[in-house]
Amino acid sequence: AALLHVRAAAARSRGAVAARLDDPTAFDDEEGFANSSPYKSTTAPILRICDCRSIVAAKANQLAGRGHETTSKLGGSRAATLEFLDLENFHVIRNAKKRLSEASTLEDYYRALHESRWPVYVQALISAAKVVADHLDRGDPCFVHCSDGWD
Repeated sequence: AALLHVRAAAARSRGAVAARLDDPTAFDDEEGFANSSPYKSTTAPILRICDCRSIVAAKANQLAGRGHETTSKLGGSRAATLEFLDLENFHVIRNAKKRLSEASTLEDYYRALHESRWPVYVQALISAAKVVADHLDRGDPCFVHCSDGWD
């Protein structure tokens, strides 16, 4: 049933998989994701979990009873890694875009561009996408996760 929460796209040239996990508690058991993958290889790839949140946001969500991945449940550091991409949440990004779209003059647009921090967010998104692309290019499967589902 947990596999119903996973949406995957194969990176055909390397055989790696990029997947989005809707429910981070879907693999709470010891067997977890490792035994659910249809991709088998003679050398074990390392599952790269890329959490879009900051570590502070992820820990706060964990304290509130929401999901937070732990590599120990997936076989430890030889089987999985977890990295935080430090992206702002969806609502912050959406509000920044909205602020830009409301600008009525060029001067207001430049002011909104600066005040909304839109270029900073776009740069962070591109950097995060590169992290994921690099993992896939090396042939490692990659989960991109965020509690708000904006991955």
